[in-house]
Amino acid sequence: MTRSERRVFLLACGLRLVLVLFVRAGHPAGAPGAAATFAIWGGDTFSYLDPIENLLGHGTFAQDLTRLDTYAGRMPGYGLVYGALRLLLAPAAAADGLVLLQVGLGLLALYCLARLAQRATRQQQAFHWTALLFALNAFTPAFDVRLLTESFATSALIIGLYTLVKGRERNAVALFMLAGIWLGWSVFLRPFLAPLLVLVTAASVVAMYRRVSWRRAGALGAGLLLPFLVADGAWVARNWLWYQHPVPLQSNSWAGYRTAPAIAEASQFVGVIGDEPTWWQPTSDLAWLYQSGPARRNPFAHQPRKLAPPAYTADSLNQVRLLLGVAQDSLRPAPQRQWAAGRARQALARYALAYQRLRPWQARVVVPGLLAYRLTLAHPADYLYRQPFAELSRPQQLLKIGVHLEYLAVVTLGLLGLVFSSWRRGWATGLVKLVPIYLLVLLCGILHQVEFRYFAVAYPFIVVSAVGLLLGIGKQLRVRASKTTHSD
Repeated sequence: MTRSERRVFLLACGLRLVLVLFVRAGHPAGAPGAAATFAIWGGDTFSYLDPIENLLGHGTFAQDLTRLDTYAGRMPGYGLVYGALRLLLAPAAAADGLVLLQVGLGLLALYCLARLAQRATRQQQAFHWTALLFALNAFTPAFDVRLLTESFATSALIIGLYTLVKGRERNAVALFMLAGIWLGWSVFLRPFLAPLLVLVTAASVVAMYRRVSWRRAGALGAGLLLPFLVADGAWVARNWLWYQHPVPLQSNSWAGYRTAPAIAEASQFVGVIGDEPTWWQPTSDLAWLYQSGPARRNPFAHQPRKLAPPAYTADSLNQVRLLLGVAQDSLRPAPQRQWAAGRARQALARYALAYQRLRPWQARVVVPGLLAYRLTLAHPADYLYRQPFAELSRPQQLLKIGVHLEYLAVVTLGLLGLVFSSWRRGWATGLVKLVPIYLLVLLCGILHQVEFRYFAVAYPFIVVSAVGLLLGIGKQLRVRASKTTHSD
């Protein structure tokens, strides 16, 4: 590390820590009924920590002890760290310990990201710009103080890919295995990264074959994948003993929770037509459809883009809503509730297929575009303050607007950089571009499940893409200026 790089890195670390403290100051501490802690509890925090508490208290790794027959729950990537801390500390102190580890690992990831940017752009100043730009964002620090997997998953992915690039440079199996440990852990934290690990492994074997024999390339690829296969093999074996069927990642795509099949079908339907499957947001289509929010008028009556007549209309969806209401009514006989849930599920499955068949342009172009917008650009400053915008003071409002604009600028430049970047082709360049492209295709084009925090794992690579684009533009401008000077 040069002297200028050291100064910039230390400055970036200081800025990052200040932003972490600033974000933390805008939120209440602890969980309802729990001792106050520095850590911020999210809506899903219990699903990561409760299995460890049940393991320590009852000898069973499960979030819900009443659902041991069919519910594997979350993968234990986050619980592993929390469990190690719980062996030494009380719950509140262990939660704060998680936050300290998240912040510390985030600083290491910042360094690795800046080095990765140097290799991807092949420009030395990329280290400085990437370190400062990533340190100045208020998006990822919001997860450093939250008891959710985004912080660890993002750091593990950055460190793993940087280690992989180093391993390729040195042709070292040990570095490939170390990269595999980091990347495998990222999958245990965010299971939707599993296909990315497979893609990276396949690409690594092909890239290494250009320099070494197939046997050597295969050995390096095996070293990369082996740590995850060993850990996941243990997870599959544990789940087979409990449930008598394989659960390689999670019990289902709904965050590993055991949910009513009808809400899973409704979630899939609203994703297909281009809405976020967020039943906890009272204004969402899913909240109206599943009656999890306040009563309001049929939202589909004024959204013809989401309808596919004659297969289904707004009235058809209202009938499904009534059936889902019957399915949730605990006062009704169980057979009646099961019949209503089955009818609703069948209808929603037909409607989703009909939408894709009758409205192909909407389903294949417009909907993925809308979902991509919601994933990347729709909520940039939501994690800054807990209060609504109208309840903030004027300085807080101005700051939130500034954070919003800074985020939009970086992401817009980063997305443009994925397409129009003038970087030279290279292994590191391909890895940087692969992560956000993979995430957009998987979540927006295949799963139709977007939640803003899922974008956290891709955001650092968007920063690198933005830096690469800006440095490329700057280089072209200097070349043109030089030609103009010489011609004069």
